[in-house]
Amino acid sequence: MEFLSKKKGLSLDEKRQRMLDFFYEKLRNNIEKVMEDIQNTRNQISKTTKALDEALMKRKDTVNMHIDECLNTI
Repeated sequence: MEFLSKKKGLSLDEKRQRMLDFFYEKLRNNIEKVMEDIQNTRNQISKTTKALDEALMKRKDTVNMHIDECLNTI
């Protein structure tokens, strides 16, 4: 692993700490990426919900208009 090959003669504790630091950084980067993906998903859900609400309102208006036309012809 590249973080261990940088310096020869490291003590076991130093090697252990370098490994911990290396994997901690990778884990932190992965968590940040997941959090970003979650936020993007929330944004997409919000946009989709808004679009569905608008479509539903248009459909509701169309149905109400047809009902009014039917009632006016009776």
